[in-house]
Amino acid sequence: MATNDNKFTVPKEKTVLSESFQLSVFRTMIEQDYDVLFVNCDNEESHNIVLCIICDDAWEKWFDNSSNTNHPPDFYSDFFKLMMEAMVVNDNEEILLEGNKQIILDREMMRQGQIKNDFVKYVRDNKLEDTFKHLGLFISTSQEPFEHSYTNYLSYMKRVVSEHVKKIDDYRRNHPGKKLIFFVYDTSTYYQYIMINHENEVNIISHEWFTDEKLLNNFKETNIDYLLWFTPYKRSDLDPCLPLAVLIDIRKEIDCQEYNPKYVVLPEEIDNMVTTLREDSNRE
Repeated sequence: MATNDNKFTVPKEKTVLSESFQLSVFRTMIEQDYDVLFVNCDNEESHNIVLCIICDDAWEKWFDNSSNTNHPPDFYSDFFKLMMEAMVVNDNEEILLEGNKQIILDREMMRQGQIKNDFVKYVRDNKLEDTFKHLGLFISTSQEPFEHSYTNYLSYMKRVVSEHVKKIDDYRRNHPGKKLIFFVYDTSTYYQYIMINHENEVNIISHEWFTDEKLLNNFKETNIDYLLWFTPYKRSDLDPCLPLAVLIDIRKEIDCQEYNPKYVVLPEEIDNMVTTLREDSNRE
C-alpha cells in the first residue's frame, strides 16, 4: 500500500495493476519461465521483442511513459524502434441494464475494494500506520467460478481494446517509424470447450484464447504490429502445456478457430453442461 513518511494513504484502484506493474510482473515471470508461444512470428525481430523487454540491460533502453497521458503510448524505445501500449482485461465484468442505462459491475474490483477497505480500517483502528506505512498491498485475482464467464470475457476484451484502438493514430504520430505492440495483461481464468457429436460422444478440449476468432477480431486490421498476450492465470493442471504468454504478428493472416460461446465453460461447469447437451441431443 503506497504511502509517504508522514501519512498513511490509500492508492487508487489503478495502482494495483498500473502499466508499470503489469510489465514488472510479466518481465519477472517470463524471465523465470520463458514459456512464450510465437504465432505468425518467423523472423528474428519477433523473438528479440520479448528479449528486449525481459532482459534488464535491454529494458533500460525503454522509456516508461505511462504517467504522461499527453504523449502516449505507455512505453517506447528509440533504440529498438518499438512502442508499447499496455492494458488489462478480465472475465468478471458484467454489463447490466437499468432502464436505458448500462451499468458496469466488476465483482473482482468490488472484492478487492472491500478487502482493501477492511485492511485500511483495521490498520487505522489499531493505530498501526507506522508499522505498515511502507507496505505494498497486492490483492490476488479471485478464482471463484461465479465471478468468471466467457461472455464477460468477450465483452470486456472488446470494450477495453476498442478504447486503445482509437488512439493508434496518436501513437503513430508521436513515435513515427516505431513498431507498435499491444501488451494485454489478461487476468481471465482457464476455460474448456465441449464438443459433442450425433452419437453423443463428448470431447473436451482446452479453450485456446490465442486462436479464438472472437477475441482476435478485436486486434485484426487495427494497424498494430504485434500483440503480446500475457495470461498468468490460465495455466491449469488439466492442460499444463498452455503458454504463459503469446506473441502474435498481427500484420499477417491468422489461423483462427470459431468457438460457440455456449460451450466455452469453466471446468466446474463441465459435468452439468455435458448432461444438458446429451439430454438436448436425445430429444432431437
